[in-house]
Amino acid sequence: MKREGSTATIEREEVSTATWIPFFSSFNDKYKGRMARIEVRSDDGPSETVFDELALQSVATTLGTPATTSGMDKRAPNIISLTVLQPPGTLLTHKIDGVTRVWRWSDSSRNTDGLEIETEEGKTTLLTFERR
Repeated sequence: MKREGSTATIEREEVSTATWIPFFSSFNDKYKGRMARIEVRSDDGPSETVFDELALQSVATTLGTPATTSGMDKRAPNIISLTVLQPPGTLLTHKIDGVTRVWRWSDSSRNTDGLEIETEEGKTTLLTFERR
């Protein structure tokens, strides 16, 4: 999908849940070591920068599995973890619970690529990189 503006073209494509594991493996191969910004936005408040200008180490997922609780079928939530490296060698992880959708995007006017990760709570986490 492309959004056309007066000077910008943003390409945006949803990543199917069924392909998250191989997608993130390929994504990690391409973006590991790139300086990343992680920001959380919600409809009812200001955005929060979680990490800025730290080297991405990995994006990993744990897909929710069906379970039975008190006789009711219930699916455990999907989780995505974003791990960055803070010099001199500390790994920091931002965990996102209840993930419902993932979008890959590219903004040619700003020379950036990234992910949008949506949750059932209505929050969106943005993972952004400058292109090389």
